[in-house]
Amino acid sequence: MNLYLLRHTAVGVPQGLCYGITDVPLRSTFAQDFDDVVAKLQGTAFDAVFSSPLSRCHSLAKHIAGSSLSVLTDERLVEMSFGDWEERLWSDVDSTPEAKLFFADFVHNPAPSGECFNQVIQRICSFVADLPFADDDANILVVTHGGPIRAFATLFNDLNPYDAFSVSVDYGEVKVFEA
Repeated sequence: MNLYLLRHTAVGVPQGLCYGITDVPLRSTFAQDFDDVVAKLQGTAFDAVFSSPLSRCHSLAKHIAGSSLSVLTDERLVEMSFGDWEERLWSDVDSTPEAKLFFADFVHNPAPSGECFNQVIQRICSFVADLPFADDDANILVVTHGGPIRAFATLFNDLNPYDAFSVSVDYGEVKVFEA
């Protein structure tokens, strides 16, 4: 099975805003961004489309699926929860004692009322284990966020979770993994 992991396109929020599980809008350039994404997928036919339920992913997934496929939403594909930091500027958060703990070991230390990266990895492991496709030639599109895509990379590339954020995942970028 081929997993095509697609990060949502650019969002319309102020620079430096923390918005993990917050449902934020896509940037006004969505139509152009969408055309760029379609070009990256190069006409690949998908057997299934999965999406985070957050609108920045679900909208993109629906546009790609069109009328030929249903979009299956899955809560396990949401971005990492930054808890009390959601909708705050990172510059207001990064000097707090809680932020120092989080950044010292984001794999195991959650944001206040949020998640650690290990919890995201566990969600993605669970999602992959539940995929119903046994066909080696199946093409599965997963529209999600940067954090979950990095979690997929830790699983399929045998990447140390502490190195996950060295993996670049731009808006609208596609990563392909064989499962």
